[in-house]
Amino acid sequence: MMERLDKARSSHPQPLRLAGRVDAFTAGGSTAWEVHYAATEMRARGRDVIILTIGDPDFDTPEPIVDAAMASLHRGETHYTPAAGIPQLGKVIAEAETKRLGRPIENSQIVVTQGAQNGLYGIMQCLANPGDEVISIDPAYPTFSGVIGGAGADMVRAALAFDGEQFHLDMTSVKQARSERTRVVLLNFPHNPTGAMLNENEAREIAGFCRDHGIWLVCDEVYAELCFDRPYASPASFAEHAAHTISVRSFSKSHAMSGWRVGWVVAPDHVAFNLQNLMNCMLFGGAEFIQRGAVAALGLDAATQMRDAYHRRRDLLFDALSNQKGVRPLSPQSGVFMLADVRGTGLSSTDFAWRLLKEHNVAVMPADSFSPLTEGFVRLSLCVPDDELAEAGARIGRLAAAVSG
Repeated sequence: MMERLDKARSSHPQPLRLAGRVDAFTAGGSTAWEVHYAATEMRARGRDVIILTIGDPDFDTPEPIVDAAMASLHRGETHYTPAAGIPQLGKVIAEAETKRLGRPIENSQIVVTQGAQNGLYGIMQCLANPGDEVISIDPAYPTFSGVIGGAGADMVRAALAFDGEQFHLDMTSVKQARSERTRVVLLNFPHNPTGAMLNENEAREIAGFCRDHGIWLVCDEVYAELCFDRPYASPASFAEHAAHTISVRSFSKSHAMSGWRVGWVVAPDHVAFNLQNLMNCMLFGGAEFIQRGAVAALGLDAATQMRDAYHRRRDLLFDALSNQKGVRPLSPQSGVFMLADVRGTGLSSTDFAWRLLKEHNVAVMPADSFSPLTEGFVRLSLCVPDDELAEAGARIGRLAAAVSG
């Protein structure tokens, strides 16, 4: 591959220039997955590696969803579809969001996307101009810098508060991050990687702040149905803030459909219209058989089963790590991840992750890939069977005991 690339470059008298924006797509997330890639290679060579680096559900997609997609294929539904999604899917999503948010949502406000990532990228293209600033909650998912930078905007981080047990929205940090160039606030709640939640007062305050300052509020809510101890309070649920609030959702975690690449955006009509036009340029519509599966997904109670399984696994892993020397787990309120504080071992996030992989065959994500705030933490996925999770906890304990002295 590199030989062909070098040959192509040498055939031009002067190197051809790439667009400057391509640098944004590697910023923040270029090295985040190195431990994961090494682990998958080790497993492919036959090593007994437990991979806790990625939030890819280990459950099979529920059979009725697969059956609906297969039936669509057999009906020959393999042609172009509307850019905003097939009407039936838009209808059932609008009905589900009306119930979730407690305010009327119309089909015209729904745009089907290829996963939440595609929805976030498209929305940022519609909202942010070069030179604008986008406030992102810190720690931030590694791709957020690319999503924001791809629009030519600048990412400004607003740190979560940490009370020693849980992370929380810190409105003082958000307010201090705002400038005259602030165009968007990008929220990720329920939060990855901390599992933090918003309560109703926090949701109302951040929405009101954005309204008062003429700022768009974009809510990445892919874990909204995977909340363990109390329901999620969405800023998109307040009718008085609907004109400036956008929600991005996905079937990936709640219905074990990560590889299907289907999500959706709930936005004011004029935003949804322009996002639809962008989707026409990017995708020219998604696959109908996948969308037929998504219609079936919204008719199931799969999310409850997923939530109960992750809740059980959260408690299992928390118990497994709670008495380990040098490691302190944080109990997430939602999602499919747990943070563990490994500062007691004296190792950095990255050093702990590499030693755990090489010496004990467990792969975890160094949490400093999300933010300097989470240096000394690692992120553990709950997306493996219970027995593997328990074994991973024991192996983590052995490394921590060995290096803690």
